[in-house]
Amino acid sequence: TFPCVWNKPLAVWGEYMVNIDSDAEDRIALVNTLITSPIIYETTDDTGFAVGTQWGESPSAPGDWYWFAKYKEVGANAVIHGFADSDSGGANTNSLEVGWAYAFQKDSVVGISYFLNKMNNAFGFFIPGKKDDQQVIQIDWKFKF
Repeated sequence: TFPCVWNKPLAVWGEYMVNIDSDAEDRIALVNTLITSPIIYETTDDTGFAVGTQWGESPSAPGDWYWFAKYKEVGANAVIHGFADSDSGGANTNSLEVGWAYAFQKDSVVGISYFLNKMNNAFGFFIPGKKDDQQVIQIDWKFKF
């Protein structure tokens, strides 16, 4: 975090994920001996990364605001499904998220986020329609009692 950038703190972060205990390649090779159309295994299925930036702190007082942007590529075997990837639509996706939030009164914050999610080809199979590329706009209102 850099404390004095245009009167707001600027945070830059990164994360790398790797499944060091994956046996997916061995399991896929075993299944491929039983089927005619082989399943494709890629080493990127066991890895993932995320990078992001945030300008400003989470709004707490009226008039405070911040924005953030993050990009993630999460392989199919990189994490347990639902952990570290739920906001991007699950594992095996590339996701861009951009958001902004503003505190318009004490204990009340409104925000908007844009997600662009692209699913990777799942082991050579067709991508289900519900998991195909998505664009989502999410509006949040947080209020503390």
